[in-house]
Amino acid sequence: FGIKPLFMHQHPDQPGQLLFASEAKALFASGLVKPVLDPIRLRDMLSFVPMDSVFEHVTALPPGHLLLVDLGTREQTLTPYWPLDLLPEPLPAGTTEATLCQSLRDHLEEAVALRLQADVPVGVYLSGGLDSTAVAAVAAKLSAKPIETFSISFSDHADFDEALIAERTARSLGARFHKVVCQRDDLLAHLEDSLWFSETPAVNYNGVGKFLLSRLARQHVTCVLTGEGADEGLLGYGYFKANGQGLSSHAYGRDQAGASAASAAAADTLNEAVGFVPQPEMAELFTPGAQRMLARLFNRKHRQRLQGTSPLQRLRQRLDRRELDRLPLLNKLQTFSIRGLLSPFILANLGDRQEMAHSIEGRTPFLDHKLFQWLAKLPNEWKLRGDVEKYLLREAVKDIIPEEVYCRRKWPYITPPMWVSKRSGTAMARLIDTYLSRSALCTSGLFSSNAVRLMLLIVEKSWLPGRLREKLNNLLLFMLTVQIIEKQYVQQFDQQLHTQHQRTQTAYSTLKRTTREPEAQPG
Repeated sequence: FGIKPLFMHQHPDQPGQLLFASEAKALFASGLVKPVLDPIRLRDMLSFVPMDSVFEHVTALPPGHLLLVDLGTREQTLTPYWPLDLLPEPLPAGTTEATLCQSLRDHLEEAVALRLQADVPVGVYLSGGLDSTAVAAVAAKLSAKPIETFSISFSDHADFDEALIAERTARSLGARFHKVVCQRDDLLAHLEDSLWFSETPAVNYNGVGKFLLSRLARQHVTCVLTGEGADEGLLGYGYFKANGQGLSSHAYGRDQAGASAASAAAADTLNEAVGFVPQPEMAELFTPGAQRMLARLFNRKHRQRLQGTSPLQRLRQRLDRRELDRLPLLNKLQTFSIRGLLSPFILANLGDRQEMAHSIEGRTPFLDHKLFQWLAKLPNEWKLRGDVEKYLLREAVKDIIPEEVYCRRKWPYITPPMWVSKRSGTAMARLIDTYLSRSALCTSGLFSSNAVRLMLLIVEKSWLPGRLREKLNNLLLFMLTVQIIEKQYVQQFDQQLHTQHQRTQTAYSTLKRTTREPEAQPG
């Protein structure tokens, strides 16, 4: 699944040199290659095509694959060792709901039990949702002592705050509850650190929230169990419901607007290329007009190169048409969710990177290969029934989770949005002055300073209706985070590496003095 990615660097002019590491920054720390941001990859990300890395010539080994390199000939062979087969199979005659619930419960209990095994303290990330609650409930059932649970509270944005539900859930499970209270200035204050570890631009502050949550958890435990993977295996996302929702509903908490004639034509192109429309936003963003608009966001020196390529090229590389053609539409969407989004975004940006920033090991019971294979073959109506997502999981754990959680519908983890405007406060003003000023944009040479200046003015003056203003704001946040990564990695990499090393040593020394339980010693 790509829980722990492996990054590789190979320059076309040096085919005999292959560098690999668990993070792109380790490739650059070798001194053998220099970090360079790729405008085409950035444009493709803005077109909702997932990228493993924004750095030129850096790729990730595909999840479930093995790369063999002949050291004599330098020949490379990429081989899958675990095929992803999402074609559901009919159930045996006489199979009952009770039987399926028990099978799912058995698989989940085995997956959780395996991941509770450790020589160091283990906790659970707990939100107000079904997935993390199911994991916490099973962990509490299997544990001899109260489990440690961790949640994040957005106290100044009640609509985004799940901590109250999480605390009630923890109390009902007899678990210890810890929460980090996070306000908007906390998100902005830690944005740069979060991006250093994630190496990925962002359109929201979700990664920063997980960065702060992991910091809290590390004060008490070394490993955490999480609910990632349940939405992919059990069709939990809104875009599986065929009601027009796309990634915008998950990333920003808003629904997608209706399609235009141009986007209908782009949808036809996508259908011809990969056999379906992976996300409704793509139909809008793959139009010639949208692509011209995205190209104009970049510095003039990049535009000719951008106009000579299409995000469709990268999308084709990401999806295997032969694999997709045998699947129903719902499972095609599921394939995109797993192959396109799970590893680079859910598991990396929101998982491993933010957790390992604080030396936390994240463990994902729902991605246990036995459990996931069982779910993959389950008919879709047991995963998504009408408007009820993750139907079978809901029924399988009904007796061990609070009724409040059982009745609650999917609410994705979303941090509160903020306008990229100096009116948002001194913390945001500092980021804008540092990274989106004319001089900063000219130094990086990535984006058009005129385009950025106009977008900042439109957002600040509210010259556009709400939805369009929100889209511009998301673009600005993406450009802001790209500028931060560019400065950290391209302009100041050695300095940043040294600074982070010093911080890590200081944090580790502090942790050793304050940790309640000793860490396991090697050997």
